[in-house]
Amino acid sequence: LSSLVGDIKELLFERGIADTDSLFAKLSTTAQRHKFYVDELGMVDAVSVRLSNGSNFCYVPLLSQLSELLKNNEVLSEINTRKTYISKSFQNTSPESYQYICDGSFYKNHELARYCFETSNIFLEFQLYYDDVEFCNPIGAHTKVHKLGAFYWTLSNIRPKFRGKLQCIFIVSLCYVRDIRLHLSSILSNFNNAMEVLSKGYIFSGNKYFGSLLCLIADPAAALIGGFKESAVHPLLASVEAV
Repeated sequence: LSSLVGDIKELLFERGIADTDSLFAKLSTTAQRHKFYVDELGMVDAVSVRLSNGSNFCYVPLLSQLSELLKNNEVLSEINTRKTYISKSFQNTSPESYQYICDGSFYKNHELARYCFETSNIFLEFQLYYDDVEFCNPIGAHTKVHKLGAFYWTLSNIRPKFRGKLQCIFIVSLCYVRDIRLHLSSILSNFNNAMEVLSKGYIFSGNKYFGSLLCLIADPAAALIGGFKESAVHPLLASVEAV
């Protein structure tokens, strides 16, 4: 960051702005920069938690992230567009094609989704993702010891062409993979609590939002999340190719 500030100062000086120090006076320390990120850019701090086995994981409060996201007019526009499509989908009991999950019977029979349709409330659809990452040499002695698992979420209300962008993907929690089997409920406690709040209605800026987990997306190696053996892969899944 210091080098970036230096480059900006040099650029401003070249354009005739000599007193550049005063422009960055309030960003000269780490604490001041952190305050700027939180107050002006809407950054949400991660929270570190110690588990009963002495290990640590961190999470980012979901409702705080959601509050910042709902301040974005483009996101609100996507949510309202999705609401219109869902209303039409519920009215069409025999669709000729299935473009989104909301066209299917499973979605239409979802208690909260149907309630939001009948009462014209907004239903936020959360997609939860899981993947793990190995930071050590994969053929070294410490393989899997420091392996991290990452849970992150996005809103299915946002169209796919935008949903996959980094700006629309948010961290739920980061943990050691070895802790997931015994401490999954603790690792996802903030996410679960947020889903419970959203199931009853979350009021933001005068509007009431409902929400629920739509699906969990992960590779077969993450079978342990569902309590299955990690090697439990159906032969059909093993042969599936990405299109």
